[in-house]
Amino acid sequence: MVKYNNHRELVLSEFKDMIDKKIDIKTSLLDVGSNDGYFAEPLAALGWKYIGLDADPKTDLGIKADMHNIPLSDNTIQVVFCSHTFEHSDKPVRLLQEFYRVLKGGGILFMVTPYPCDRQIFQMDKTHWFVLSDKQLGRLLYKTGFVPVDIHVNKNESEDPADWHVVCVANVM
Repeated sequence: MVKYNNHRELVLSEFKDMIDKKIDIKTSLLDVGSNDGYFAEPLAALGWKYIGLDADPKTDLGIKADMHNIPLSDNTIQVVFCSHTFEHSDKPVRLLQEFYRVLKGGGILFMVTPYPCDRQIFQMDKTHWFVLSDKQLGRLLYKTGFVPVDIHVNKNESEDPADWHVVCVANVM
């Protein structure tokens, strides 16, 4: 296991291993919660047609919209990339349904969230509504029509669960 120096390194490594290396023809990737385009350059460098989505009106990158109501047609996106955004949703089932709606048949959801330890749930970011375990997230994915492919905890060589992440990949059939 490699120890990553920052969040972006960890997420991009997981993405490359779980998604990028397995897809030859790369089309559209929707980065939900893209903010200032933190992942835009490295994902575009991998060959993805990057589309950012964020509700923040100050964001200059991509689509400005609520993630629960993505202004895209059904079945248009190959990959939904959601890093540390899901936990900010007060409607996680609705959000997963929206991801499912915009993904093409065979599309992939790649998501990274904080690990649900007491410190993360009660003392960290107060804008987190739901911090789910890998098992809870897997159940929600299944209930919303996704086929979970891989859900695991990345501990990033840390003894502190507040540094851990839940990483998941799910498909649309």
